Amino acid sequence: SGENDFAINLSNGATWTGNSTGGVDLDVILSDGGAWTGYHEDETGNTLSMEIKKGAIWTNTAKENDATTINSLSGNGGYIQMSDKTGTHLNVEQYSGNTTIMYNHDEKTPTKILGGDVTISSVKTGEKANITLHTDSIGTSKQEEVKKVLDALAQKLTYDGKNDGKLTGKVQILE
Repeated sequence: SGENDFAINLSNGATWTGNSTGGVDLDVILSDGGAWTGYHEDETGNTLSMEIKKGAIWTNTAKENDATTINSLSGNGGYIQMSDKTGTHLNVEQYSGNTTIMYNHDEKTPTKILGGDVTISSVKTGEKANITLHTDSIGTSKQEEVKKVLDALAQKLTYDGKNDGKLTGKVQILE
């Protein structure tokens, strides 16, 4: 444990709005309605480890054309809301658990999914990542449009392990 190591544990509806900047190694645990709205700068080699449990959410507000690296992400039914800003990528070096990653879309062009991509480098066997679009502007009766939106949404997640069978997931639209 070094002098620039910090731990944040938000639960029972506790929230934090703020950013981790300036060479800090950060461990974040979100549970039971805990929420963090902000981002972590990792430009100096500092680390971010996160555990996002059921009912908790991290709203990633990274700067435009900036990437956030999570060295270790463990999910247990938690949520990540991706920023709507262009190029706000999320790189996950080690992933385990079950996490839902949520996106918004352009209201006029539903196939334009806002925000950056998520890249997962490695996972343990049997992990799940769900990609979700929250919207009320796409009628699910328009099957061809729905298919195009789901395809665009699926392109937001890349797993470096390709077809090793360790990561499964689903793409969904919630109205």
